[in-house]
Amino acid sequence: MWPKRVFIYTDGASRGNPGPCALGLQVFDSKKNLIYEESSYLEDKNTNNFAEYKAVIRAFELAVQNKIQELTLFSDSELLIRQLQKKYKVKSQNIKTLFMECQSFLKQIPQAEFQHIPREQNKGADALANQALDNKR
Repeated sequence: MWPKRVFIYTDGASRGNPGPCALGLQVFDSKKNLIYEESSYLEDKNTNNFAEYKAVIRAFELAVQNKIQELTLFSDSELLIRQLQKKYKVKSQNIKTLFMECQSFLKQIPQAEFQHIPREQNKGADALANQALDNKR
């Protein structure tokens, strides 16, 4: 059973952009204990932004499944975070579909906030995304 409040770090990676892509994510409780992590290969040819969004969608799926009440999501993708905060418009048609999927998940999470962090603070999720790419070879 997960706590009601979690902190999720997400990252998406694409080698070649577009190219093989994967996601990584880590879930922490309020005491900074790691309670879950995931490393998943997505597909053979897509963009980094696609992978970043897929990582966030997976985070939201987990939050809904585990009945999370308060979620803080961290990502080193400034574009993604600003779009989730509705500070930037979503122009890409491919990303619009993923953005809408995020919005439907967010209706099921009582409180969610999004924070852009430097890459150095997202090393765990980044390593998991790259691990999925390395293991696909």
